[in-house]
Amino acid sequence: MKTMQFRIAALILLGALALLAAPGHLTGQNIDFGKALKAGENLVKAAKPMDFKEEHALGRQVAARITGNFGVWNDPNWTLYVNLVGRALVPYCERSDIKYRFAILNLDDINAYSAPAGYIFITKGMLKQLDSEAQLAGVLGHEIAHVAKKHIVKEVQKSNLYSAGAIAAVTAANVDEKSQEALNKLTDLSWDRLINKGFSRQDEYDADQAGARNAWRLGYTPLGLREFLVTLKAREKEKNANMKTMLSTHPAPAKRLEKLDEFMKEKGWKPETRQDNKERFQDFKKRHPIP
Repeated sequence: MKTMQFRIAALILLGALALLAAPGHLTGQNIDFGKALKAGENLVKAAKPMDFKEEHALGRQVAARITGNFGVWNDPNWTLYVNLVGRALVPYCERSDIKYRFAILNLDDINAYSAPAGYIFITKGMLKQLDSEAQLAGVLGHEIAHVAKKHIVKEVQKSNLYSAGAIAAVTAANVDEKSQEALNKLTDLSWDRLINKGFSRQDEYDADQAGARNAWRLGYTPLGLREFLVTLKAREKEKNANMKTMLSTHPAPAKRLEKLDEFMKEKGWKPETRQDNKERFQDFKKRHPIP
């Protein structure tokens, strides 16, 4: 508690010093200490992390935009399959204390997305591309990691659009106008990051590693995600429209493979001791073809 108090006091002091250092304040003019303290308080607000209530409000709105734009493929068999694999991975991630939801987007694009607070989406096109249950676990584990490591939340907090408590008043029963406006702007920012720009290279490498690690912990071969990346690399030059977004918003497959191989070598895993459940996955595909 004392450490936090010291940090807050230091931030307020920094805000005051920033104002004091502005032109005119060291030339004998009157100092407005009220403004100085206000500047410090704003720094404190900006420094506070987004709480889960805010994250959930943001994630729910981002998820609604994703489903509204792309549509959901509500096949009960595939939805159940994806949820069983996804939810089995959750206990092994860094934030297993929140609820994760999994849905299939009605898109032929080969991609997957994650919104704050545990909303995970995989496309129909991605399911067609995958070859085994271990690959599915690797991809879902990758998306779970983006949520668990708060990659979108951290990007939002870096923006000058965010201040702590700005969207806290947005609930199902009570919508504050200013809070809703702030939430809409942060949703725009999150959408742009997810759909157009993608995460940083390091965020993607971290999510690859966490996805492979958590699939391993569950009992799958960690090579599942690697196998998918090998396929992606082999098809990279095809200029397939269904792969365009994935390739433009992620590091090159070759680089992702390099980083993932380094990670797995450090771990010293023996993939042959884990399952890929390829036959089960292929059999399920045959019984429930994806249109």
